[in-house]
Amino acid sequence: MQGLAPGIRMRTESHIMIKQLSVFLENRSSRLEKLAEIFVDNQISIVSVSFSDSTEYGLIRMIVSDPERAAQVLKENGFAVTINTVLAVGLPKRKGALGDMMKLLSACEIEYIYTLSAKHENAYMVVKVADVYSAMAILENKNYVLADEDLAYSMN
Repeated sequence: MQGLAPGIRMRTESHIMIKQLSVFLENRSSRLEKLAEIFVDNQISIVSVSFSDSTEYGLIRMIVSDPERAAQVLKENGFAVTINTVLAVGLPKRKGALGDMMKLLSACEIEYIYTLSAKHENAYMVVKVADVYSAMAILENKNYVLADEDLAYSMN
């Protein structure tokens, strides 16, 4: 890859597998407010977030500035938290770019995607797949940019 964008550098596989928090919340008053308060108190920034809910609980998926510490302080405060491995894939800002990436990764079993950031030259998407190593190889073979931890945890 020539002319790497600022914050992008050649890196090892482990540095391009981004850590995402998944937090399960009971649908009850002030639970989300408490989560935000914990992050403020611990100087943890939410870089990107995706919500889904049902009548009984909600699931929040987040990329944060310090995922290990965030998971620790949330667990200490009674939250159910898991850390998952995802990729932060840079997509060119053109029609069809998302569909092209999804076709490439169809054999890797895409579980979900959501936006990480659109502020850069590329729009970055959080991509969760069943086979992360195959996905990395496919994407890098097709010259997709994968954000490293430093960039992904500080994008917004």
